[in-house]
Amino acid sequence: MTEKLSDSKRLLHFCVAFTPSTRKIVVIRHSERISFYGVPMEQWDSIGITENGASAARRLGRSLAGVAGFPRVNVVSWGQSRCAETATAVAEGLTEGGASVSAAATLNLNGPISDHSAYKEMITSNRWQEVLELWQRAASTKGSLTPIAEYASSSFTEILASTTSPPNQLTLIVTHDLHILPLARHAAGTKVPLPDYLDGFVISEREGEFLFGYGEFMKSIDLDSLTH
Repeated sequence: MTEKLSDSKRLLHFCVAFTPSTRKIVVIRHSERISFYGVPMEQWDSIGITENGASAARRLGRSLAGVAGFPRVNVVSWGQSRCAETATAVAEGLTEGGASVSAAATLNLNGPISDHSAYKEMITSNRWQEVLELWQRAASTKGSLTPIAEYASSSFTEILASTTSPPNQLTLIVTHDLHILPLARHAAGTKVPLPDYLDGFVISEREGEFLFGYGEFMKSIDLDSLTH
């Protein structure tokens, strides 16, 4: 996994490039977190973000307020403590930037880990990169991770539902790199890198047509290819 804090320039570029639209969905990785060093894996869920991470998240919020394309922003947390803390900090920055922000909500979707024992073995044996390579190639991960197409299609169905990302506003979803990678891989149709802190993808809808942007990828995409 990458521990770099993104400047979010590409993310903001996509927000500008995808205007006008009837709605935008921005899905980002949480901000810089406190180190896992010396913390048992069973306690990682409670690890929050650093002061530097909170400051960076507020800066991103202020920048997003200027390029959202809508006066209202819907902020959603999907994951553990560091996602909720990041969502709160970004929401503060959005408000400082003049956006009208909905109270941070929680998205309760399953993560891609299908066998936690196998996943823990993968982490402790330093096979993380190897397994991610296999996952992106649709090869076997020995049951530790749900196949990308299966996981991404079900997650996109929930994320793109009007109850999660309503029309006429930008919806910001803060989550984990392990949630973002399969969605970005599924939408891009090819291997993609893991996101840095505060990096992710943007989806924009206009008159039933969708645009997707992540890293070096920007493409038009139809709803069926995302949800099936």
